[in-house]
Amino acid sequence: MRASRLEEDIEATDMEIPEGCPLCDGPLEVRASPTGAWSYCAHCHWLSPTRLGMGEKGGLLVLHPAALA
Repeated sequence: MRASRLEEDIEATDMEIPEGCPLCDGPLEVRASPTGAWSYCAHCHWLSPTRLGMGEKGGLLVLHPAALA
């Protein structure tokens, strides 16, 4: 994980989930900021708004398809 600064000094966190893409099982890149989270697969170009939260067994990632670029 790494943190980066965006416009207006908003901190964002970037994560990569190996084999996390629901379409091709490729690595899924997730960027979370105070304004929301998005996920992207560079292999098949899956692009999705993402909700992050905590489940009973740890982290929870919920994907909602937005587009295929």
